[in-house]
Amino acid sequence: LNMTAFMCACYYNHTNTVEYLLSLNNIQVNMVNVDGESGFYWACRNGNNSIVQILLDDGRTDIMLSDDRNWSPLMGAAFYGRTEIVKRIFCASAWRIDVMQKSTEDAERSTAIDIAKQNNKNE
Repeated sequence: LNMTAFMCACYYNHTNTVEYLLSLNNIQVNMVNVDGESGFYWACRNGNNSIVQILLDDGRTDIMLSDDRNWSPLMGAAFYGRTEIVKRIFCASAWRIDVMQKSTEDAERSTAIDIAKQNNKNE
C-alpha cells in the first residue's frame, strides 16, 4: 500500500499514534500514497470513527482530497457503509462537501450517493 507511518496509524485505527503524530510540527497530514489515498481516506474507508473525528477537529485535513480514481473519503465511507463516518463528515463541515463529486473509476461517473445506493447502504 506504500504508506507513511501516519497513514498506517489511520488505516489500522491506532488513535494514540495518530494523536502523537499530529502533535509534531512537521507532520504532513494530507500526504498521499502512490494511489492518491490519504490517512483521512483510509480512516473513513475503514470506519475508524475516533480517528475521523480527530482529523476533522484538527483542521489541517483536506476532507475532499481525492485519490487517483477521483474517489473522496466520503465516497469510500459511503461505499463501505460507514454511516457514522458519513454523518461525522457532514456535521463537521457540510459547507465543504460536494456530494455530487463524480468518480472517474466507473462509466456512470457515480457520486457518493450513487455509490451508497449501489451497495445497499441506504442509511
